[in-house]
Formats: sequence, structure tokens, C-alpha cells
Amino acid sequence: MNKLKVSTRLTLLIGVLALLMVGIGLLGLYGINQSNNALKTVYEDRTVALGQLGQIDALTLSSRLALNVAMETPSAQVRAERIAEIDANLAKVAKVWGAYMATYLTPEEAALAKTTGADLLKLNQEALAPAVAAIRAGDTKEAQRLVVEKLRPVAEPYDKNIDQLMALQ
Repeated sequence: MNKLKVSTRLTLLIGVLALLMVGIGLLGLYGINQSNNALKTVYEDRTVALGQLGQIDALTLSSRLALNVAMETPSAQVRAERIAEIDANLAKVAKVWGAYMATYLTPEEAALAKTTGADLLKLNQEALAPAVAAIRAGDTKEAQRLVVEKLRPVAEPYDKNIDQLMALQ
């Protein structure tokens, strides 16, 4: 090494340092890529899912509100509009719930989602649908009875479970 000229030694030194810098840069790019992949997973599996759960909860609450408006409104046109709103909400809830269930679920989340899905189905089929049918038939008293006897008791566990599921996200 002592027999090499100073310019050759400097060239070797600069070459080794350049290779070292390229290696460090590649290692940094690899780390950034890993971080991006992890954040993508958080976004797709948590943030999007939380948005879907929020949308389901909002649509369900909107349906319950529309049901109350339909029961209390004497106008046939307003009743028809609220019933159409409920029908649209139920269809959208089913679509969004299906999309949510297609995401990656942790074992704890999957168990809670199964319970929440059963509660949601029960709320829609055993409480909202019969009350809407009663309003369509013009039987407001029956619709009110269904809200008190079916909807409220079924809605309570659903509300609790959807809140737990959203908190888990």
C-alpha cells in the first residue's frame, strides 16, 4: 500500500466511501419501503374498516330516525320518502358490511364482528323491516309497538357491539 501513489490511494478511498454511501442509501430505501408497507396495512385494515363501520352505524341510525319520522308524519308523501330512505339505507348497509367483512380481521375482531353482524341482521330483519311493513300498511300503532317491543331491545346490544368494534379499530 505504501508503494501506491497518493492519487491512487485517494481514488481508492473515494471509491470505497462511495460504495459505502450507496450501501447505506440502499439500506435506507429498504427501510422506507418496509415502513410504507406497514402503513399501507394500517390504512387498509384499520382506517378504511373504521370508516366502513362508521358508515354502517350512521346509516342504521338514519334508518331508525326515518322510521320515527314516518310514524309521526300524517303526510303519505313524507312516509313514502322515509320508507324509501330506509330501504336504500338497508341495501347500502348490507353492501358496506360485506366489504368490511372482506378485510383482514384479527381473531378478536372477527369474533366481535360475527356478534355485531348477527345483531345487525336481527335489528334489520326482526325490528326495522316489520315496522316499515306496518307503516306501509298504514298501521302506525303496530309500528309504534314494534319500535318499543322489538327495535329498542334489539338495538341496545347492536349499539354496544358496534361501538366496541369501532374502538377496537
